[in-house]
Amino acid sequence: MKIQVHTDTKIQGHEKFVAVVEAAITKSLGHFNHVTHVEVHLSQENGVAPSKLCIMEASIEGQQSTTVKCEAANLDEAISGAADNLQRTLKTMLERWENEGGATPTPAPDAVAKDIKPRPVRRWENEGGAMPDPDALA
Repeated sequence: MKIQVHTDTKIQGHEKFVAVVEAAITKSLGHFNHVTHVEVHLSQENGVAPSKLCIMEASIEGQQSTTVKCEAANLDEAISGAADNLQRTLKTMLERWENEGGATPTPAPDAVAKDIKPRPVRRWENEGGAMPDPDALA
């Protein structure tokens, strides 16, 4: 599983910090074989009380990616909260797939799009810039 960590300008993402984030994610999600890639986005939100936001996006083999977030008072809580949310989401998804008779997950749109043949483009005879009647194009 590949893990990428992104931070905004208010959070320093030095190597030791990134290693801690990667370890937390590996601990929470390492047993999910279908997860190929996790992107972590960390930012500091300015509002009434400054808070930390962690958004995690997991790429799942043959599926659309899934995204979760957690806002907390500090980075540790935001990261662990988002990792827990992602773990629950992935567990629910896997249980749903198993309950559907062990069927494999439906392919992601990119995988389906390869089988779609493009339709020819119809040119508008009207050069005046006005849009043609949609019923006439059918």
